[in-house]
Amino acid sequence: NFAPGQILDPVNDLVERFSWIMLASSTSLGLQKLLLTIFSSKGFTVAIMLSLLLAVFALWYRGRQPAWFRPLAYRSALILLIIRFCIPAVALASEGLFALFLEEQYSASTERLEQTTEDIARVNRSAEAELPARADASLLERAQRMVDSAAASMNIEAYIERYEGVAAEASEHAVNLIVIFVLQTILLPLLLLWLLLRMLKRVMRLEKFFWLS
Repeated sequence: NFAPGQILDPVNDLVERFSWIMLASSTSLGLQKLLLTIFSSKGFTVAIMLSLLLAVFALWYRGRQPAWFRPLAYRSALILLIIRFCIPAVALASEGLFALFLEEQYSASTERLEQTTEDIARVNRSAEAELPARADASLLERAQRMVDSAAASMNIEAYIERYEGVAAEASEHAVNLIVIFVLQTILLPLLLLWLLLRMLKRVMRLEKFFWLS
């Protein structure tokens, strides 16, 4: 009762997992696009300009403002500048990583997965050509097809090997695409976000610089 097509069940499961990865990647890209829109808006640009003007004012007129004003102005300007350019930096780094290291592998894996459908169809057509005769065939035709079917059953291992080859190759390229999408759209943005948080913490700790400048 074994069907050679069952060999492809793990590939089907892998494709389902891949769809979840694609959903997460699409969500990450959508979030980056939204943040880029917010941080490049006119309102945010005006906020940066005001913070820079306050920082310049605090630098030039040191003795004409409260003691807490200069550190606050410097810190606000630095934080807004870092936030303004963090998302474009993530996009540029992601695109650069893809162009330098991942594009060739992505193209090859995508093309090969598209070819997998044709490979499976070719194996199916070859197997269907050796199916037993229809019920309305003559007795002689049935006998002949039974003999042919018995002979073909001797080659079932060959068909299983062909299915296994297709499944193994499809799995390999699907995993390659998963790695590419996870690295480009999830891990790299998280790494840069972590670096951004580290930078912001350092900015918040520059008390000595703010007070002496």
